[in-house]
Amino acid sequence: MPRMPRSRVRTDGSLRGRPLLVQVCVVLAALALAVAALAFYAQRVLFDSHRFAGRVELALSEPAVARDVGGTLTEEIVRAKPDLLAVDPLLRSLSEQVVRSAPFRSLAGHAAYQAHAAVFGRAHAGAVLIVGNAALLVAQALQAVDPAAARQIPPRLRTPVASLDGGGPARAFADVARAADRVQALGAIALLLALAFAVLAVALTPRPQRARTIARLGWAAAVVGVLLILAVEAGRALVGGLAATQVRADALRAVWGVFLGDLEVWSFALAVAGLVVVAAAASRASEPAFARRVRALALRVAARPRAMWLRTVRALALLALGALIALQPAAALRLAAVAGGLFVAALGLEELMTLVERPEAPRDREQGAPPPPRIGVRPFAALVALAVVGAVAVSAIGVSAATPDAPPAPGCNGAQSLCAKRLDAVAIPATHNSMSSPQDGFLLANQDSGIPAQLRGGIRGLLIDMHMGVQTPRGVYTVLDEGGKSRAKIEQAIGPAATRTALRLREQIGYTGGGDERVYLCHGFCELGALDAVTVLRQIRDYLLLNPGAVLVISIEDQVAPKLVEDAFRDSGLLDFVWTGPVRPVPTLGEMVDRDQRVLVFGEEETGGVSWYHQQFTYVRDTPYDLPDAAAVLGPPGCALNRGTTASPFLLINQFVAGPPRLTPALTVNRRDAILAHARACARTLGGLPGLIAVDFWQEGDVVGAARELNGLG
Repeated sequence: MPRMPRSRVRTDGSLRGRPLLVQVCVVLAALALAVAALAFYAQRVLFDSHRFAGRVELALSEPAVARDVGGTLTEEIVRAKPDLLAVDPLLRSLSEQVVRSAPFRSLAGHAAYQAHAAVFGRAHAGAVLIVGNAALLVAQALQAVDPAAARQIPPRLRTPVASLDGGGPARAFADVARAADRVQALGAIALLLALAFAVLAVALTPRPQRARTIARLGWAAAVVGVLLILAVEAGRALVGGLAATQVRADALRAVWGVFLGDLEVWSFALAVAGLVVVAAAASRASEPAFARRVRALALRVAARPRAMWLRTVRALALLALGALIALQPAAALRLAAVAGGLFVAALGLEELMTLVERPEAPRDREQGAPPPPRIGVRPFAALVALAVVGAVAVSAIGVSAATPDAPPAPGCNGAQSLCAKRLDAVAIPATHNSMSSPQDGFLLANQDSGIPAQLRGGIRGLLIDMHMGVQTPRGVYTVLDEGGKSRAKIEQAIGPAATRTALRLREQIGYTGGGDERVYLCHGFCELGALDAVTVLRQIRDYLLLNPGAVLVISIEDQVAPKLVEDAFRDSGLLDFVWTGPVRPVPTLGEMVDRDQRVLVFGEEETGGVSWYHQQFTYVRDTPYDLPDAAAVLGPPGCALNRGTTASPFLLINQFVAGPPRLTPALTVNRRDAILAHARACARTLGGLPGLIAVDFWQEGDVVGAARELNGLG
């Protein structure tokens, strides 16, 4: 019996409402798919603090954004110091360069992380993205051009870059973002709904027409992808209208592109995937169905409609399109490229389907018996096409998102895994007499480089000595109390010969009194080498400013009053980074980084009256510092309890030989394997975990690498 034509298939009352219901299911599936795409993208890029901060860093590398933020920074500087108005053009040029630099972007990324966390915190209604001490970078850049102007720039100036405080749209955005973030499963729920509606649409369709319904679902997915692309481009064109100046408009468009540009990649992949479904379900006509439909659509658009309202809509649409091309040629070109790409991809996919499964011969359709059941090649071709499209999309998304998705800073002390650990549970590479280096003019130097180089090399613990001194034309004269404990400790530390040398230098200086007493970093006698304490602490501050993930411990062998130590920290600006919270319980590195209080300060002697200046051996237990040779340091005597108690949370391992500094013992005790074995032995003997590991000549051996291995970082 010949097949009944499709138009004669019986449709009883139970099927009359199905076409409309199928269409409703297709529309609902498309809406759910759009919600799923937006939700997944928002969770990945907008609602994750680390990735959001990474996007901020990436945005600052855009010239338009750097120009706008640099202008804001310049305005803040001139507002604080009006006399700098004379060098405003120079400041703007330097500020733009600074904003695009890695140090500023790192600082901005850290500030963005904190602001983002504040917005999504339950107790915060908004946040301001503030880059602290950004003016310092401008001052450093200006120093080479105009030192006098550079000295006028306030180093502690805080620059607001963006704000979500206050009312209006900013507050509304923050409220909506927090509400959406709380629905963590929104993307998964929407995707499941899209699949459910799609399955329902196919199930409600009579079997002979299911291929057409599947094609409609593919078209719906493609339309969703195209509409999302159009929305991103429309937003990019319109967001500039929110700005008061052209510079700000260009910056807003650039920021829009950085944050939502990858959504276009996702949307394009979705549109192509929809076209794959359309091609797989298309009819077996000799002419590709897609080309036929596009031609029919083009003829319909070109023809003048008869209805007045349709002619009006057509005229307005053409006017809008012409305005878009004239006013936003770049956006129009991007949209044309996307449309052309989708058209070519659809033609290619449909052609692939016609190649792998040819149309049936007419005689096959005229036979009375139905063809034998078989599995066609088309489903496998569709799967291959989907796999290719998916691989290309994933690669594009991965490449485009790899840079901004990285954390704004390399975790805490170089590793994200350390952020969750307490500071006393982390091995910290440290230097003994950190300030004492030949480059800084020290005789009998303990280190082979100064403190800035140590910090850049990975040292995170600094053992320094503070003394009072007076600058004279022949050097710094140490202010000592006759018969006091300082002189006895000095002779024990540097030996009688070095002490006699220092005393001879004191006599040559010929100090007779007077002068300005200041705090210096010296090892015993400042006559053997001295650095201004405020200058060195400012260098430490500068390093922390440029490295927002660095956490330090400073141990001070103090021969000065606590108030003078506090003044030196305040005058240098390092006080802004000092941990002011409790030491029991010991904070985690992540807590210190989040609060941007990343320096824990101990003092060996008197620390009273300064809340953040902690008595060292209340919290620290250490090993002997007066062992005469490498064998003793690495043997059982080197793990004996010296100062502090077993209740002290921090362990300080003195991994150096006593007496005048000598390189030969350091070559032995600084070996990586020697440090690892000794640190683990002391941890077993004294309990707890290896903490501060203090060495002389830190560049010999590998104390930094040993600390990384003890921290499980390889």
